[in-house]
Amino acid sequence: MSRRTSPDVPASARRTPKCTLAADLFVSSHLLAELAQTIDDVVIIAHGRLITHEPVSGLLTRADRQSLEDVYLELTHSLTDNRIKETS
Repeated sequence: MSRRTSPDVPASARRTPKCTLAADLFVSSHLLAELAQTIDDVVIIAHGRLITHEPVSGLLTRADRQSLEDVYLELTHSLTDNRIKETS
């Protein structure tokens, strides 16, 4: 919803052209390439465990990767391998 139409935004804020509203939004998606273009921070949870929570740009730099999908696969690969071994 836009700032002008949202019922949760006070009328005074809707009338102020330079009003800046900040909000947190949790999105769960498999479309990591699209998310990487629009989000600031990323939280990766695998098998109920918090793997990382940091800015996308820092995560990509630290992991020396070009895509969020590559980082996700690298960070969760060992967890997936261990889980497959446990269930076999």
